[in-house]
Amino acid sequence: MFSKLQKTISVPDEQTGNSFFVDYFITDEQSSISESMGVVTYGVSVKKRLESEVEADTATAPSLFTSLAEAEAFADTLARNAVTPVSLLYIVEDYLAEQQVCMCI
Repeated sequence: MFSKLQKTISVPDEQTGNSFFVDYFITDEQSSISESMGVVTYGVSVKKRLESEVEADTATAPSLFTSLAEAEAFADTLARNAVTPVSLLYIVEDYLAEQQVCMCI
């Protein structure tokens, strides 16, 4: 599995007056269906870090997409909305539920 940095944002911490950074990564995983066929799936990873480069929190949601473009668009949406590791899995759960509803209609 590899991860590629998609975007970094700076978020002001209202409690301390300092800023922290959130990095959004695209991850990929390769799975074998058979000896001659493999599938690549993409996910996202969100890492919160302090100004000192010390990592504070990380959350990963692997294998959400079969398209790199979809994973990149999702990571961009996460960054635009300043999603942190604490809420990533809730956001992913809502996204997947919405996608399932759209597929059923």
